[in-house]
Amino acid sequence: MGEITKFVYVMIIYLFMFTMATSKVTVCDSNHDCRSYFCGPHKFSMCVRKFCQCI
Repeated sequence: MGEITKFVYVMIIYLFMFTMATSKVTVCDSNHDCRSYFCGPHKFSMCVRKFCQCI
């Protein structure tokens, strides 16, 4: 029982760390600055109001 609880706590910590690592904010001046910003399939990164966003 204690191992299951420990496993659940470890999974919560890893999921939290994963979401913090992937939710970055990239400041930009032009669309060229957003080339390293990762977007999902069929989306493009563009500079919108000084921040990179997937469109």
